[in-house]
Amino acid sequence: MQSVCQCCSPKEPPPPPAPEPAWNTVKSQVAHLTGADFGTFTSARQAVLVMFYVPWCGHCKKAKPAYQAATDKLADNSRALAAVDCTAEGNKGAILAYGRDYPPLSLI
Repeated sequence: MQSVCQCCSPKEPPPPPAPEPAWNTVKSQVAHLTGADFGTFTSARQAVLVMFYVPWCGHCKKAKPAYQAATDKLADNSRALAAVDCTAEGNKGAILAYGRDYPPLSLI
């Protein structure tokens, strides 16, 4: 009987996990673009693979490590891998042009 009572007793919930750092603050070769530099950056390269993401999306979070690893292998002066935070102010033009679902990958 005692074990039943112990499982029913209210306990403090565990503390929430620490928030993840913003992706653009994590050291990598992924170019983090904004609406202001999107056109200039993409037009200066032969090919740019852009991941449009939202920080809270589980699919986006799962894709980030592989995307960052791919950048180390594929990026050079004529091609790049970039990311656009769809929740950031000023990115609406790039999002409307290329972003649809999360995480969309667009080759530009």
